[in-house]
Amino acid sequence: MIGFFCPDYLPNYKEDPKAYKYLPGKLSSTAYYFWILKNHNVDNIKLAQTRDEADTCSAIVFHYDDRDKLRTYKGKKIQVVTDRPPVDDVDLYICCNEFVINPKFDLNLINQYGMLNMDYTFTKGKNWKYIHYPPTYGVKKCTPAWPPVNFRFVGRKHTLIPEFKCNDKKRQIEDLEINLEFDYENDANNGTEHVYFCVRDLSLISSITGQNNIAGKAGARTPNRAYQTWYMNIPGIFNLSPEMYYLRKDDNDFLIANNFQDFYEACKRLKTDEQLYWSMVERCKERCSNNHYEDLSIIKDQWLEALQSI
Repeated sequence: MIGFFCPDYLPNYKEDPKAYKYLPGKLSSTAYYFWILKNHNVDNIKLAQTRDEADTCSAIVFHYDDRDKLRTYKGKKIQVVTDRPPVDDVDLYICCNEFVINPKFDLNLINQYGMLNMDYTFTKGKNWKYIHYPPTYGVKKCTPAWPPVNFRFVGRKHTLIPEFKCNDKKRQIEDLEINLEFDYENDANNGTEHVYFCVRDLSLISSITGQNNIAGKAGARTPNRAYQTWYMNIPGIFNLSPEMYYLRKDDNDFLIANNFQDFYEACKRLKTDEQLYWSMVERCKERCSNNHYEDLSIIKDQWLEALQSI
């Protein structure tokens, strides 16, 4: 029996989708995975809310925040590593960012974050498997339109670059006849967007790793924003970061912005270059061929393969 350890109960998304409005990492990386597998008829798994329930399992999937509760657990341990460090003496590590196990180095990345943050030496000699992170529940398809008007940011307010809070900067964007929408509460969208963006403050420091919050060593962020924008069928604008760089082939995948000026220039391009806009829409369709937002069974197959390795 494989247990997914989650002291905070999360209901099945098929029965209570409202519970998935915003999920902390320790719920997404344990209970949400469990319900995906359960809904795809995977047997021999259980949701373990207590240590006693965990002890009835031969292996346990856990999140970093619950590591102390399982310190003396005797079965095999499986850690889902996202924006927390890997724990020592674990039998299987799940990463949701392919850069971690197959780095793609780039001078811009190294200059931006430093070589230390690009060198994931903690993977060496350990059992790592890649699995897509569970998709944000409730993401809606959009109808692209040119010239685009509705540009939506989804994310926590404190991660947004400070310039967006300045009225004069906002007016620069509004002068391009762009309607900026900011959603700090939900993780999904409303379906009326023409462009999706998430441009984070590069100066943020993680309280866990003590390093850059976007690419800090041992903080393996997920590239779900890219998969979201491809599923939504509209262009995206995002930071250059390891997990996003790994997926990006060229501007048609998404535009890069690390500060307000970059974002302004990207907006201007999308407002004036119709060919670019529609090329990005076409790329969205191409990138959905292996997109877990389109097909959750991809995640099921990845989990089954990973579990076979232990």
